[in-house]
Amino acid sequence: MIDNRRTTIPSGDSNAATGVIAIALLSCLLIASCATTAPPPEPRYYRLPPAQPASRVDLPLVAALSVDRFRAGGPYAERPIVYVEPDAPLVLRGYHYHLWAVPPPELLQESLVAWLRETGVADRVSRAAGAPDTGLVTGRVVRLERESGEGGALAVVELELGYRPRAGGAGEWNRIYRSTARPRGKDMHALVEAFGVALDEVYARYLKDLSRTLDKPE
Repeated sequence: MIDNRRTTIPSGDSNAATGVIAIALLSCLLIASCATTAPPPEPRYYRLPPAQPASRVDLPLVAALSVDRFRAGGPYAERPIVYVEPDAPLVLRGYHYHLWAVPPPELLQESLVAWLRETGVADRVSRAAGAPDTGLVTGRVVRLERESGEGGALAVVELELGYRPRAGGAGEWNRIYRSTARPRGKDMHALVEAFGVALDEVYARYLKDLSRTLDKPE
């Protein structure tokens, strides 16, 4: 005789089986997602181009100069390269994977030390340590950023540079210097090269003002 009775699965067991299947499917989806997700880009660290002053001083104007660490605030004090989009010119953003090798205050101090050494404006140019007994070159970052516009990217450099005579001297001053440069390519390396071009222009104009000060006896 054929037994036509049906076996009934308890509702609790049915719900448990459905839950196990759902968890298994979710696990497969997560594994597949992890397998297809690309790894994050590798961070890249940038240094400035070597100092390239267009001209040199015929004879040193002073025995020694010290360059103070630059002052900077907000994103300009941090390592991510700052950029501004044309649709939001008041918003400063930082690249996640394009970083300066060292923070801009130290980066620009080293850059200006090397640049002034190349000009021969002083017998000795060094980083300031403590209270220097020499004339002190001071600096503040006003803008150091990539701008985008109809003509493409633009490296923007705006610095407040100054000079403080050694102890007992008079005539401390500070001035704003600004320059821009168009990158020769579309990659970040070309942008950093453009920052170097703009800095050379800023430093050259600063040197003219500094030379006039150093020509005068303290």
